[in-house]
Amino acid sequence: MKLPIKFYIILSIAVAMFLVSNPVFSQQFAFTKDTLNLGQIDSNLIRAYTNIKSKDAWEAIEHANTIFTRKIKIAIVDSGVDSGHPEFNNPKVDLGIHPDAFFDHDPLGHGTQINGIIGANNISANSPSNYVPSQMNGILSGVKNLDYNLANVFDGGLNDNGPNLAYVLNAIYLLTTLENVDIVNLSHSFSYPDCNFIQTEALKLVFSPAFSAHFNTLFITSAGETTPMISNANCFLPGALGDRFSNVINVGGLNLNGDGRWSGSPSGSTVNISAPAENVYAPAPRGKGNYSSDTKNYDTIFGGTSASAPMVTGVAGLIKAIKPELTPGQIKDILVRNADPIQTDKPIGGRLNAFKAVCDPMVLNCAPTPPPTAPTAWPMLQKNAQHTGLADVAGPPFATSTAVNIKWQKPLGLLTSFPLLIDRGKIYVGAGFNLLAFDATDGNQLWQTSIPAGAESGAVGPDGTIYVCGLNSNLQSVLTAVDANSHQIKWQFNVGFFRPCNSPVVDKNGVIYTSVPPAFNAQMAAAVAVNPDGTPKWRYEEGNIATTPPALSNDESLVYVVFFNRLLAFNSATGQIAWAQNLPVATGFPNLPVVDKDERILILNPSNLVGGFITAFSKSGAVLWQKSSNAFFISLYPDSKIAAVSLSDLSLLNSSDGVMIPNSKISFPANSMLLSSVPPAVDINGLVYIPLKLSDASAGLAVLGANGLRWTFSVPATGFIATGGSALGSGNRLYFSVQGTLFSFGQ
Repeated sequence: MKLPIKFYIILSIAVAMFLVSNPVFSQQFAFTKDTLNLGQIDSNLIRAYTNIKSKDAWEAIEHANTIFTRKIKIAIVDSGVDSGHPEFNNPKVDLGIHPDAFFDHDPLGHGTQINGIIGANNISANSPSNYVPSQMNGILSGVKNLDYNLANVFDGGLNDNGPNLAYVLNAIYLLTTLENVDIVNLSHSFSYPDCNFIQTEALKLVFSPAFSAHFNTLFITSAGETTPMISNANCFLPGALGDRFSNVINVGGLNLNGDGRWSGSPSGSTVNISAPAENVYAPAPRGKGNYSSDTKNYDTIFGGTSASAPMVTGVAGLIKAIKPELTPGQIKDILVRNADPIQTDKPIGGRLNAFKAVCDPMVLNCAPTPPPTAPTAWPMLQKNAQHTGLADVAGPPFATSTAVNIKWQKPLGLLTSFPLLIDRGKIYVGAGFNLLAFDATDGNQLWQTSIPAGAESGAVGPDGTIYVCGLNSNLQSVLTAVDANSHQIKWQFNVGFFRPCNSPVVDKNGVIYTSVPPAFNAQMAAAVAVNPDGTPKWRYEEGNIATTPPALSNDESLVYVVFFNRLLAFNSATGQIAWAQNLPVATGFPNLPVVDKDERILILNPSNLVGGFITAFSKSGAVLWQKSSNAFFISLYPDSKIAAVSLSDLSLLNSSDGVMIPNSKISFPANSMLLSSVPPAVDINGLVYIPLKLSDASAGLAVLGANGLRWTFSVPATGFIATGGSALGSGNRLYFSVQGTLFSFGQ
């Protein structure tokens, strides 16, 4: 039957609307890794894998063009596996099941989840279009062309009482003697209710011969789960042998954020390393999972150290595949040595870092990351998370005001008060309830996105995500994340109430830190840390009347925020207060903290009727020096100096003692006055870019250096004067926003 043309037109429109309106359909082509596509749907689902840097490890292995010379064989002693699950139908995943294993079903579901974490199928490895939510891939299958075998042996556990000791011991001998496996995963433990010393030591003697006899096999064990009576990892076997054998790795559990111990994880010296133990996404026996978007074939809350161990097993398998000649002891050393330190109440080793492990000199020996080719970034207020204001590039080489050359200019509107951000060749500007992006070279407007809560300050994360602060119609202080490529809002996070959050900073892992002042004395001031996916990391509140934007220490372990007249140093991972110091003299609301290369924290209390002060603290909180000052802003200056800017002049101070350098004071042009609420920028040659009201009818920029005034730039301005400050980019470019216009200067 021939259908009318109208039918095909309607059908085409319907298909087009489906493609636009169905985000899962449009996202499934993003990556060749099922797990990463799953993360596009909901980043929380793959948080455990993100915490151990699995994606970075896969990319490093593939970037190195690694050639795998043989199949890696991993044994799993557990409750079996659901062989009909879609995650185990790839011909490459030859499960090599032993006759006494439960291959065609899994009575408890435990073994299916363990198998999945280690080596679930990767359908989209060769064709991303094959991805079907909510499939995932295991750690081994995240690497293309890596061949492996999962050999399962039943552990004798038919109910919740757990595995049978005799079955487990028999499986160890069977696998290591007959099957010649490389790695054995043992995600279970045995203990006595009261941790009876004699019985526990006897149990160690039972397991020890198997480990010592098969020294060419790496055994990876889970540390167990604490009981009201037992929390010492030494009470749980076989993991307690982790400190006796070089071929045994005992794995503890991490909390959801990956920055501390999971509450159920045993601790002690027998725990060698830790991995996520909460909300680990894994396959479940068909129809028995809890992820409702499919037919309940997946589990979003698999946990315990049973989930931690296979993560280590998977990464150990990657290492063994790259370098088959490495011994179990060498692999253990590589994993433990490259683990990230964590803040923990009790010892459970460091956090598994798959990327650092595969990049170890004994494995891939990854080359250092090449420097970025994009223009030098100015991604935060005052350039970086330390608020130095000091660029690593030079500004325009104009010798006089008449030599000033405007490359391009863009009208923005007088609502512009956003500190300029530069990243990957783009400039981001906030204008009221809009975020705008411009090409840094030619000024072409790339996009404009409406921000319901407004864009009054911002920062750019290491992945290019833009974070802006504002105040919505409900008087909520909102942090909004915007994707730089799609320029769509990714998420919003409520920081507080009544005032916009202060300029955020972002660390190298993408964690965002910001603060919010209260509207009145009765409200709470807050400092918060937010994960890259928009979930809360930690929060601190107190009743107060002011907060500064946060600043980070150079190693990013501490976050500095001033609450009125008290400087607080927070542990960046936990939000716990590392130390607190009252400012020696509280003369006015303090300016933002500035951290120099020697870890001095510089706090300026601007001048008022009784004078101002600059105070320097050490990283441990000790007062190093304090000097009176009439400055309103400070920025760092080359050669360990401080540029202190007052209402009418610029002075240079020594960072080590705060003493003013002789003959360094430079006055502003006659009849001019400091203007901006944004501190000045400084280029690598020591030129300081200061927004000024130059006369009763003009505003602009004065550029001063050690030798005096270099040049000025002005635009007509009367009454209300708005400026978004200045930022420096590569190619001797300066960007400056004043009176609702964005200017680019250069030759």
